[in-house]
Amino acid sequence: MAHRVAHHRKARPNFSFLLRGEAPRALNAADRFLVLSLVVLAVAQAVLLGLTGSGVTRLMAIALAFASFRIRLQFDELLAGLILVNFGIHLSGIDPPFPARLAHVSILAMYAALAAAAVTAMVLERILGLQRRLGAALIVCLSMAFALIASEAWAQRHGPIPVAGEVRWIGRPQPHPILGEVNPPYGVLRTVYPDNPRGFFDQSGPPLWTVDVHDPGSEAILDAPPERPGLLRVQIVRADVPTPSNIQLNGPTIVVKAGATYELSFRARADGPRNIAFGLTTTGTPPKAAGSGEAAVGIDWRDFSESYVTAADDANARVHFDLGANHESVEFQHVVLRLMPSRTQVRPPAPARTEYSLTFEFNAYGCRGDDYPIPRPVDRRRILVLGSGEALGVGVHEWETFSARLQQSLNAPAEESAAERYDVINCGAYGYATRQERQFYEVVGSVYEPNVVILTMTDHDNMSLRDRERLGYVHQVGKYEQLLLNYHLLQLARHEWRAPATDYSGTLDDVVKLAEACQARRARLAVVIFRTSPLVRPWSDLATAVSSRLQGTDIPFVDLGQALLQDHTPDDLRIRRVDASPNELAHRIAAREIESFLRRSQLID
Repeated sequence: MAHRVAHHRKARPNFSFLLRGEAPRALNAADRFLVLSLVVLAVAQAVLLGLTGSGVTRLMAIALAFASFRIRLQFDELLAGLILVNFGIHLSGIDPPFPARLAHVSILAMYAALAAAAVTAMVLERILGLQRRLGAALIVCLSMAFALIASEAWAQRHGPIPVAGEVRWIGRPQPHPILGEVNPPYGVLRTVYPDNPRGFFDQSGPPLWTVDVHDPGSEAILDAPPERPGLLRVQIVRADVPTPSNIQLNGPTIVVKAGATYELSFRARADGPRNIAFGLTTTGTPPKAAGSGEAAVGIDWRDFSESYVTAADDANARVHFDLGANHESVEFQHVVLRLMPSRTQVRPPAPARTEYSLTFEFNAYGCRGDDYPIPRPVDRRRILVLGSGEALGVGVHEWETFSARLQQSLNAPAEESAAERYDVINCGAYGYATRQERQFYEVVGSVYEPNVVILTMTDHDNMSLRDRERLGYVHQVGKYEQLLLNYHLLQLARHEWRAPATDYSGTLDDVVKLAEACQARRARLAVVIFRTSPLVRPWSDLATAVSSRLQGTDIPFVDLGQALLQDHTPDDLRIRRVDASPNELAHRIAAREIESFLRRSQLID
């Protein structure tokens, strides 16, 4: 044994001998292949990190690749370990989608195969006494690596596309004892997307202005309508305790210098006469006011300005307005802080990343859009829209949803002289199933006294999102599922693919019950299948179930799929390629088709 160990040490030369073909005889072909493979992988990862990496990891990859040509063979395990650590740091710093994903996977698979072969050969030699098994181990492990790389290439071309953090919701629904959860009354939700391929979403950095409420008896909403750039409206819902600081409008953080003079200027108006307080605040505990002022505002726009001298440098100063002393809502324009006497505008630091988002605002009953008078005026006809995300308009501005477009069309100028006007109320709720939509009408929606109820249906209506999450049929896609697609397929098998086959019999039972509830309140139900995909399962199962159950009843129904897909592909109708939510084009077509359907069914004049 001692002689064998000594001989083994002599057989570990400087790698430069290998390049000149002067390797000692004790180093067999498998050893030479292993060492050469490590060098090739070191060079490959240096090229890859040179193209996709940054900073220290890129420099380290290049340095380690050069070192692999000169390092003594007894240190090659250490070198391989350093390369893998550097490669891991590089991967941890990349945000999906991974650039050159298959190249990253190939390098990882080859490193894993070489390491597994070396460990297997060592175990066979030291435990079982089998000599020179490295060649066989390399054949087996490299075959497995090539099979993995091939399967990853196939999955990239033909498999489902994993997207981590596809949509991030800001804000939460409100718990409800019957419905499970509802859209927050007078609340705001926001969806944030990782990209903006169609340029449709609102684009901004981190929120620049925010409303902070410091008393449970106060409530306010900040509105910055995109159609009126530069306008900030603070809608004050409640101000039970009239204290100015209970409701604050705070600007973005800015950098100020000690001893400098700053001028704050702005325009303001309110829904009624009231006073507001304002100022420039620097950080501290409590925050320190560099200066403050008060102003009386009314229904007309007025210009205001105030100057301040800051006592210290501060990288987190901000402009603020205290609005909690009165319930009258306030609007601001052209809020500007300038460094005097140069009048240079002080701007917040550039955001580290851009956000793409869309905002949902809800009325008193959690329906998207404005409030509507209750009871229903005698000269109004009302259409109540129920459904999940397709009805709510996930990924679509409120004024571009089919509900808003339908209301606008029904109240078009050509019909101004009509005796009756139409309200189309959007009470869609993301993640609802048909059962919750029926219960929402019975518990909440019927208060609007609608004449017509539109129920939109999709292929997920048999089970709510909340139930699918509870039963483990959905999962959040992790970062490294986007690197290793086989791992993503495994997770799908553990979650989404484990869900039972869709059965819409119970769903149609709820549709019939909803129709009966509508009839009891002198309303009519109409069913709309909002299909933006070809008529294959499970969409075909849904269409068949609706047709077989409702055909011959007094419940009219329509499948929008034919009209939507007549001149457009499914990708044309999605908000993003990986998100099947109907986009504004789909909503525009849907509004036209639903109006025609309602007229054919004699549900509207």
